[in-house]
Amino acid sequence: MRKRPSGHSNRSSFSVRRPVLLPLLGTLFCVMITFVFSTHWLDHAIETYILKQEAQSISRHLQHAMAEQARFFREQMTLLAQSDTLRRLFLTGDRAALLRESRPILDTMHENRVTHFCFHRPDGVNFLRVHQPDIYGDQIDRPTLLRAQQSGAFAFGAELGRVGTLTLRAVLPWREGSTVIGYLELGKEIEHFVAGLQAPFNQTFYTFLQREYLDASQWLDASRRFGVGLDWESFADLVFIGQKDVHYPDGLQEYIASRLWNHDEPQSTISDALGAADNHFFALPIRDSRERIVGRVIGVAASSQFVSIIHRYGVIVMAIVIGFTLLLGLFFNYLLTRVESGIQQTSRSLENAMQSRIAISAMLETGAASLSMENQLHVALEIILTVSWLTLEYKGSIFLVAEDGEHLVLATHVGLPPSLLNLCAQVPMGYCLCGRAALRREILFTPHIDHEHDVRFPEMQPHGHYCVPILFGDQLLGVLNLYVPDNYARNREEEAFLTTISYTLANLVEQRRNEERLKHIAGHDVLTGLPNRALFQMRLNEHLAMANRSGGEVVLMFLDLDRFKHVNDTMGHKAGDELLKEATRRILSCVRQYDLVARLGGDEFTIILPQLTQIHYVKFIARRILEELAKPFHLGAGEANISGSIGITVFPRDARDMESLLKQADTAMYFAKNAGRNAFCFFTEEMQTAAMDRLQKEEELRMALDGQEFVLHYQPKLDLATNQISSMEALVRWQKPNGDKIELVAPDGFIRLAEETGLIVPLGAWVLHAACQQNKLWQEQGLPPVRVAVNLSASQFSNPETLIEAVTQVLHKTQLDPGFLELEITESMVMENEAKAIHTMKVFQGMRIKMSVDDFGTGHSSLGSLKKFPIHTLKIDRTFVRDLASENSDEAAIVHAIISMAKSLHLRVVAEGVETEEQLAFLRQQGCDEIQGYYFSRPLPADDFAEFLQRHNKDRWTV
Repeated sequence: MRKRPSGHSNRSSFSVRRPVLLPLLGTLFCVMITFVFSTHWLDHAIETYILKQEAQSISRHLQHAMAEQARFFREQMTLLAQSDTLRRLFLTGDRAALLRESRPILDTMHENRVTHFCFHRPDGVNFLRVHQPDIYGDQIDRPTLLRAQQSGAFAFGAELGRVGTLTLRAVLPWREGSTVIGYLELGKEIEHFVAGLQAPFNQTFYTFLQREYLDASQWLDASRRFGVGLDWESFADLVFIGQKDVHYPDGLQEYIASRLWNHDEPQSTISDALGAADNHFFALPIRDSRERIVGRVIGVAASSQFVSIIHRYGVIVMAIVIGFTLLLGLFFNYLLTRVESGIQQTSRSLENAMQSRIAISAMLETGAASLSMENQLHVALEIILTVSWLTLEYKGSIFLVAEDGEHLVLATHVGLPPSLLNLCAQVPMGYCLCGRAALRREILFTPHIDHEHDVRFPEMQPHGHYCVPILFGDQLLGVLNLYVPDNYARNREEEAFLTTISYTLANLVEQRRNEERLKHIAGHDVLTGLPNRALFQMRLNEHLAMANRSGGEVVLMFLDLDRFKHVNDTMGHKAGDELLKEATRRILSCVRQYDLVARLGGDEFTIILPQLTQIHYVKFIARRILEELAKPFHLGAGEANISGSIGITVFPRDARDMESLLKQADTAMYFAKNAGRNAFCFFTEEMQTAAMDRLQKEEELRMALDGQEFVLHYQPKLDLATNQISSMEALVRWQKPNGDKIELVAPDGFIRLAEETGLIVPLGAWVLHAACQQNKLWQEQGLPPVRVAVNLSASQFSNPETLIEAVTQVLHKTQLDPGFLELEITESMVMENEAKAIHTMKVFQGMRIKMSVDDFGTGHSSLGSLKKFPIHTLKIDRTFVRDLASENSDEAAIVHAIISMAKSLHLRVVAEGVETEEQLAFLRQQGCDEIQGYYFSRPLPADDFAEFLQRHNKDRWTV
């Protein structure tokens, strides 16, 4: 075993740190000295900053407290306004009783320092001051009351009274119904309100009023009468209100005399300039209801409050500066160290990079060689082990993930002893070093044999490992296992290179697998994994040739899933794909291992029973498949129920070539569908004859559409309220040539075939265009304008985008007003996909096109379920109208119920198939809106209908 020498070499080192770090540290030292000498300024700046923040916080708290006070007043007065007792006493004018009821209320509000409680009449005259009951009957002209009178809503604000009191007042209009019966008022002295600010902020506040708004005689008289603490003389511009004989803090008089408080926003200290360095002052404005600044709240903060804070700030800042200096020095030292090592590693990295590129290029060249997967990986492993700068032993292996995804399989190795090959032939995920690296999907390095090294044998020598997962994107393909000397130190550069190598290996493995997948995809269906049409035809030809030589038989089944399109339309294509995969699993579970199941496309499957098979066993397999397909399919989008139709043919009894067998199996499958689905049929000659006849009819119908052999007849509808023709229904007829004659074929003779062949879509488009064009022509000729009703097929209605575009184009081409077009649909079309139907009908409703439900009562819906659809008209099916002669018949009860419920939903009702006077009389009695039937008129050709419409309009035909 050859050991690999390391490619690393020692080179001379040099330092660039000393000439750079010394000037840097000197500069930082100078910064620290400068900081120490600037602490005095910093103390003052911090003190000023804290005071400003405190003032702003108190200002915000004051605004918040004002809002809370307003909310409290509103809540209290709302409760008072709801009191029936207070309202009754107020309206009867019983002041004494009202005072007795109100006094306890005021006492309970004293906890919130509420000092004023008043009742005012609607004209603003005071009825009762609960806090001063002896004074009443005066006209109240306070701004707060005026605002409440003008706005008719709750009003709140500060008011400066005539006697100098500053009060927070709130007024609420008192209503009975929509009439204002009076006004409720609550008030609170401002000094009580400001006193509530002192506790949360641990500061002293002084309340002042501006002298210019006060009358000295009234003020002094009020202070004597009410015992208000005040100081009228000490300050020139402001008057103090509060407790008597208050000792003012140092600097307060100088601060007020400076008039720096005369601003709208809080101001910081001026005490330094006035010789009162122990205190700092700031002022908060107090506004009255007229938005005038009528007072000030002046806060006092002692310097001692800030000493500990400033000291703490200084220590923190100093620690930050010192720490930042140390970190900056360490960072530059680290950075310069990296520069030195980078210079030393540059040349070595260039060398290593060159060798790495050569190795990767050599590995990529193996991808173009015609080698097997095993040989290609072996060559790649040898290339990796010969890279000189890697410190590896000449020993390693490559594992690939097994098909079950639970094991690693040894694909190739170099230098492994036979005893180890047996132990590592297959390694479970998570077992030993390679299995753990695969499970974790990350490089696993170990410098020696440790507890994670599960595979051991007696002759094993000490060593270490690089185990590198081989990943292609998020997909795990395998593990590269390389040996290193015992106790070898982990090398990040080697790991980076080995990671790149693993990507190269992943590309090589994925390239080979893609080649194998392409071969598989060429002959298999991507979704189900079954053989596709090409592989099926090849295998069928092989089995037919073998049966022809041996005299055997081959059974061919043609399977089509019933209602698969409905699953796709209602649950989405993803659910359809899930169903196809589950159906494939069920079909495979019903056949033998050597039978062949293929998917031709869509929901079509074929099954080949190649060996001699008894007919009773063929029937058993077919029944078993149908039973499995009939079971519910539990899909991600919900539960789906389908079935299958199977056609069976036998070689060589029914046909001797592949093409004929496929046609016969398809024909038999078609008969199974017509038999009610969920069935199987063996091919017979009668089927062939019937199929040819159907094919001929289909060709005739296609030629009739191309040769314009269709014509429209029109049957009028009579409005029973006006006896006028309200609308007409366009009915298609086939003018089928029959020798020298023309046979007129009713829709029952060709509509079903048109739906089965898909010709109903172009036929329906022609009917829509012809009906709109004819109606527009009659209007231009001066005939009375009426709506034309056109029946839509399920195929047209199931594709709303195409239908909406077709209707829009027809109206544009014919220039018919959309209001003269009516589209008729059936119940089943509406209930098939409610969301899609509602969207389509709303689009037509927006275009002013009427929507009606034809043959109502024959489906599974109800008026309750139809009320969510934008429908204009319901047409009662003719089967209910036929037996209306007796009012006691079940049909009479049904028709009565339909008309009654439709009327409750504001829908018009049309009865089809009216042929007798008795039927008409019953329908008129029940309130039916319109009739249509032979009693009034048969469907008429265009010329006859025009004459009938003109004659009826002139003669006013009555019934």
